[in-house]
Amino acid sequence: MANRVLLGKRGSDYGLFVSKPTKDVTSADRKDLIFDSTDLRTSTVHAIKEITISSGTGSVNLNSDGSSMGFIPYVLWTQISGNNILGQTGHFSWSFDGGQATFSYGTDFAAHVSNTSITITRTLNSGYASGTFKFLVFNIPAE
Repeated sequence: MANRVLLGKRGSDYGLFVSKPTKDVTSADRKDLIFDSTDLRTSTVHAIKEITISSGTGSVNLNSDGSSMGFIPYVLWTQISGNNILGQTGHFSWSFDGGQATFSYGTDFAAHVSNTSITITRTLNSGYASGTFKFLVFNIPAE
């Protein structure tokens, strides 16, 4: 039976390492590790955040104290209504007014992410100025 879990020194790194079945954690290649706490490609969910806006813009801190994560995280987001997932709503319009054509297309809201906060803003004058949004914030630093 192979040694599959190691908490401590592996090569020149210290951390937690878990290998695939039948692979010895002390000599396994990167592709044979299920988990490597020193690997920046390993992801965790940092937080689940929610923003409710009533006037077209709103924001939330990524950390409760407003401090920086040290990098800009990867974020997935969607608009919700109660228990219903609305997704990222879009808008399309086309109209003629006395020979003048008016055309607009795009998403109703945009999420702007920094290393300290998320801001949701209304992007189009589509009538959708309010909403509730859920954000899944991943702790995936860029290499």
